[in-house]
Amino acid sequence: MTTIKEIFLGKDEQGVEGRESEVILKKGRETIILHNRGFVERIKAAYGISRDSKELELSLKEYKENISEIARGYLEENGTLRFIVDGIVCSVTFGNECVIKEEHVDEVKKLLGDRFPDLVRTKIKYEGTMKLIELAAGDRGKEIAKHLIVKEKSPSIRFELEEIKKEVA
Repeated sequence: MTTIKEIFLGKDEQGVEGRESEVILKKGRETIILHNRGFVERIKAAYGISRDSKELELSLKEYKENISEIARGYLEENGTLRFIVDGIVCSVTFGNECVIKEEHVDEVKKLLGDRFPDLVRTKIKYEGTMKLIELAAGDRGKEIAKHLIVKEKSPSIRFELEEIKKEVA
């Protein structure tokens, strides 16, 4: 049987180099070796794109910060500016966010009186935990379940490079 260490070193049971079509699946304490060249290629390609997009995201952030600094010089208050270069329209919008701390809501309500509903948007969000979802799925939770909307989230996928040398040693 091939060990994880041997796989990371690139040797199979017979000492042959390269196991390019293997995927190591870790599920809890269980380790399974999958042989699927297409899946290997998809993971490698997606990782490459993810790595490149992170680098591009940093560059894009720097460019946007620079553009907004320049744009701020052309606008005294909040609003939107449009810069057009060779048919490319770059819109820059400046705005404010106004948050009233919960401990001050009553005082602001008193001060604004009848105008409070016109001037303040109230957002209250109640999110159930996984334990609530499990409870609602059980026999005792049928009464609760009719009051819940449960939607499946998109899967979260992230990439990182394993530090093979540290793990193998």
